[in-house]
Amino acid sequence: VANLAVMGYDPLKNYSGRSPLEALSVGVSMKDTDVVFRCNLVTVSEEEPYEQKTILDHSSGEISTEDAILSWYHTLYIPIINIIKRRHILRKFRHRTPADLYVWIVKYWDELKKKFGDSVSMDSAASEFTDKFGEGPIKRLWRKIVSKGLTKRKKS
Repeated sequence: VANLAVMGYDPLKNYSGRSPLEALSVGVSMKDTDVVFRCNLVTVSEEEPYEQKTILDHSSGEISTEDAILSWYHTLYIPIINIIKRRHILRKFRHRTPADLYVWIVKYWDELKKKFGDSVSMDSAASEFTDKFGEGPIKRLWRKIVSKGLTKRKKS
């Protein structure tokens, strides 16, 4: 809060809590209408009932970069690459790599989940993405025919 004031911002108008500042600091893009929460993972004791539990650790430990990368690789990257291979999606995106498609499908999947909720599967997102943006042999042929037809019209 003091830093905002030193930089000339009115903290009463411009400070909505620590969460948005931390999100921005790690590259999360936000709109004015977004609500951002900051949470800590904690370790609690084993007592029952739940109301009797006490907090044992306020940070629940750190996740190493290596563990985070391995988790992403095995739970997200490899499953999507396997979908791309199993569905032969590269055939509809000539001159593209599996990594290109991974990025596009994940982005599309995120858009679908924002629109329809978390129940949208990776597989259905990949399928819909391919149907919407993929270009099979018939679409490629049609594009060539149309582009040649337009070229001939321009010359005459």
